[in-house]
Amino acid sequence: MAKRILVVDDVYFARLMISKILTAAGYKVVGEAQDGISALGLYAKLKPDVVTMDLTMPEFNGIKCLKAIIAVYPKARIVIVSSADHEVFVKEVLRCGAIGYVAKPFSKDQLLGAVKEALAN
Repeated sequence: MAKRILVVDDVYFARLMISKILTAAGYKVVGEAQDGISALGLYAKLKPDVVTMDLTMPEFNGIKCLKAIIAVYPKARIVIVSSADHEVFVKEVLRCGAIGYVAKPFSKDQLLGAVKEALAN
């Protein structure tokens, strides 16, 4: 059975690109969200195996969303996919419970490697 993934990014093209890469690799993209509030609702409803999440989103950003999901679902596997790749951000999201971090722009192999690693944890 294909592993189920929720893709969260405020940019449509980024969601499309991530979804295409994951689908081509045999994963099932069960939902997409463009902000943290929608992501919270979809996570609760869909209970995906992995979430890919951007950090910079309007209103309820990726760090707030990460913390909120982990607070309720401590075993959630969240991979941050963001252009905010400064070492401080990376350390902060990993400290808050993210399983991995992929910096934009990313290669197909980087994204798939991070998702595979998240599933192994």
